[in-house]
Amino acid sequence: MKAFKFGIVSLLLLSAAFFSCSKSGGSSGAGKDTLTATVEGKAFNSSLATSALKDGSTIAIAGTGSDGQINIGITGYTGPATYSVSDKAIMTYATTTMPIEAWSANMVIGEGSVTITKDDDNYVEGTFSFKAFSSGGASSKTVTNGKFNVKIK
Repeated sequence: MKAFKFGIVSLLLLSAAFFSCSKSGGSSGAGKDTLTATVEGKAFNSSLATSALKDGSTIAIAGTGSDGQINIGITGYTGPATYSVSDKAIMTYATTTMPIEAWSANMVIGEGSVTITKDDDNYVEGTFSFKAFSSGGASSKTVTNGKFNVKIK
């Protein structure tokens, strides 16, 4: 039941992040919202949209590039710390070109962590890495060197 509830909450978080993504210039030191990573050895850049939403003890961060989207959701969020996929975080990578495919790292399958290094209620900054699996577990994607600095909406 715990896994089911976590999955429902995660789906809601990721949906909210996906539908509210926007590209914006920031007022933080970086000057622009960014989310970058290496996906299966290939550079990923959120050149189309980024978003971060925070509501109480939940935070969702998303970045969309020309060929994919990365979503990070944390339940039980308490501020800067490291959150593990096996506990409170869910991370996904999905293609944005046909055919649409998605891989997820959550408390049931996958591994990884996200470290929030800064949260000043305007911007959230941190690092992440994860290994995500397709819904049947037949294929996986490894995401490394993840970094983000995104305005909180």
